[in-house]
Amino acid sequence: MNHLTSLQLLQILPIAIGIALLGIAMWQDIATRLISNRIVVAVALLGLTARLLQGDALYAVPCAVLVFIAAFACWQLRWLGGGDAKLITAAVLLPPVQEIPLQIFAITLAGGALALAVVFSRPLAAQYALPSLAGQGTIARVWRVELWRLRHGGSLPYAAAITIGTLVCLLLEGWTP
Repeated sequence: MNHLTSLQLLQILPIAIGIALLGIAMWQDIATRLISNRIVVAVALLGLTARLLQGDALYAVPCAVLVFIAAFACWQLRWLGGGDAKLITAAVLLPPVQEIPLQIFAITLAGGALALAVVFSRPLAAQYALPSLAGQGTIARVWRVELWRLRHGGSLPYAAAITIGTLVCLLLEGWTP
């Protein structure tokens, strides 16, 4: 059995908590198309902590600034939501700096898959009646709103792509929770 040292656990913990917070941001984005700034700040601080513990913060911070500039430009062009631009900037601090290109690539692929799923789901969404919200749980209400968004050309919950792409990157580079 492989036992983790205290230092290894200390290095894994901020990333694991950061991934959990990305999952919460993903759920918020799916449900409301809003991402809490508190979650973004917490992910950024956890990522910065991970980078400090692994000794590459000096390189990770300028990379995050470059990602923010690119994400801000995408927001200005209305290709990306403001919360998504902030979240991707925070998320790039989670993996080691040399893995950021892989992370951006994985996020892009996940975003493309999400966009394709939405494009192919729109005709199907038009066929289904919207269920009543009376007595329904949260997931049923979110599903109803999502069907409405599909019918009306709503935005994508890009936090899902950011979360999935970041997790795939971390798993491919050998990170284990």
